[in-house]
Amino acid sequence: MNNLNSEQKIEILNSRLKDVSFEMNEKIRGDPKDDVLNFEISTRVDEFNSLDPKSKVYRLSLKGYLTLKNNDDIKFLVEVEYSTVVKFDNISEENIDIFMNIDAAKISEPYVYQNINNLILNSGFQPVNMLPQNYEDMYQKRLSERI
Repeated sequence: MNNLNSEQKIEILNSRLKDVSFEMNEKIRGDPKDDVLNFEISTRVDEFNSLDPKSKVYRLSLKGYLTLKNNDDIKFLVEVEYSTVVKFDNISEENIDIFMNIDAAKISEPYVYQNINNLILNSGFQPVNMLPQNYEDMYQKRLSERI
């Protein structure tokens, strides 16, 4: 993003855990060597109404989905949605789009991972190492699909 001038401003108004779901099937007792983890993450950006005509307010919803399967049976499924609300003053739509889909997602990602691992640990499973996502590639892919 370009350097901001004195009239431009970006402010994170709110950042919070919005929704959590954890489902576990205690009946699945297969060999742990057959366990397969799958992690997916998705982003969605929504615009809010702002009372100030110079300001624009957007919300990023970052959702993480983690499943542990043994053969085709699901041992557990975790879904976490983390919400970040950002206010922009005198920032171009293009820069807002870039910030929300790349930078705000990078800011929110560790909180999604932390909440997922807390649920897993509290359920008696080992923590999971989830690699950082490449939001630049996700954003470029989304842009190419718009064309």
